[in-house]
Amino acid sequence: MKSLGFRRTVGAILGAGAVAAVALAGVQPATAATNNCTESDGRMCLYVNSSPYGYNAEYGRNAQMPSLNHNVNGGTKYYFKAGSKGSVGTGGLVWNNAAAARNLHWDDHHFRVYSESNYRGASQTIYDPYTYNLNEGVKNENTSYRWIS
Repeated sequence: MKSLGFRRTVGAILGAGAVAAVALAGVQPATAATNNCTESDGRMCLYVNSSPYGYNAEYGRNAQMPSLNHNVNGGTKYYFKAGSKGSVGTGGLVWNNAAAARNLHWDDHHFRVYSESNYRGASQTIYDPYTYNLNEGVKNENTSYRWIS
């Protein structure tokens, strides 16, 4: 009897592990920022807070983004990560949660943040090499961005 109970326990544990593996197989992976926003890497950076609150967590990318909205882009979620300006907001979704932006491109390129997917809606241009608090039209309403020059 003792042996049968042990086998049932092991079977139950293995069965639970198999169920968990199947459940996790359908989960889309989360995408963290590929790099912190540094002075020399030519990135568009979004920050979770505006200047009065110290900017804090960041998201940086050197390519345009037609949609940060995981309901539109196939399920990929992008998250803020701790950076040189702080860690408050780390782990939060970037989509509709950025309050400031910084342009780190070295060749006088500008980028524009849009309130809607596919570069539509209200927008704000971010000029090199400055950090801007996002205006009312795109602050915490930011879904896409791209280089414009």
